[in-house]
Amino acid sequence: MRRILSLFAAVVAAVGLSLVPSGSASALGGESLLCRVVPVTGNPPFTQTCSNRTLINGTYSAGFHVFNTSGSYDSISWVVPSPYSSVGCGGFDCSIDMSSRSDQTVTVQVVLTQAGVSVTLSATAHINAVCGGRLC
Repeated sequence: MRRILSLFAAVVAAVGLSLVPSGSASALGGESLLCRVVPVTGNPPFTQTCSNRTLINGTYSAGFHVFNTSGSYDSISWVVPSPYSSVGCGGFDCSIDMSSRSDQTVTVQVVLTQAGVSVTLSATAHINAVCGGRLC
């Protein structure tokens, strides 16, 4: 009888252990960081590398957005290299101003942390210099 009770206790313990949750699951890794430069005519898609399509003399805004998010994130940190500064970075969106006076390229990064695991994403905006309504 003791042997049967011991066997029963072992089975109950094994079943009990398999029902204990193993912490929070992370869906991190399916996200993508894409960008779009405005002003622009129409509604072009966000892409991994974006550039000015409408020619203006002045300032463009490069907008970056994280797509394919899942679940909640412990932190979202934007990295904008110098000499650029963000016009507004928060949550899954970031925007920086870029002048049309010279050719320039900037790669912006976002670090997403979920369940203690981090991933860094990047996207690149390129501005072609504009001189008098045409490319320089």
